[in-house]
Amino acid sequence: MYYASGEGVNWVGRLGCGMGELIKLMIKVFHMLIQYIQTALEHAKYEIIEDEEPYYDEVLEFQGVWASGKNLEECRNNLEDVIDELMIIGLKKGLSIPQIVNFNFETTEHSGF
Repeated sequence: MYYASGEGVNWVGRLGCGMGELIKLMIKVFHMLIQYIQTALEHAKYEIIEDEEPYYDEVLEFQGVWASGKNLEECRNNLEDVIDELMIIGLKKGLSIPQIVNFNFETTEHSGF
């Protein structure tokens, strides 16, 4: 049975699952991505630099990815946005997501699924 219509891909029919199973899978993936971003933020290295936005942070596993802000909270929020965008672009282009210490998509378990 196909639930999607229009120009989009008929995901439910092509995956061979019902709408309930598809929703559970999407929720599981969403939770895994949130956990991944949280793990990345926990591994961020924060510094105070001489700049208009003196708070600077980066995640070493994401080569060339950094953010800054006027305070620590703004800096952390900016870094989260950068990681979100990196993941979206990477997934759209079929690139692999950088491994972060202590996080593995294959072994991450979520209760209730």
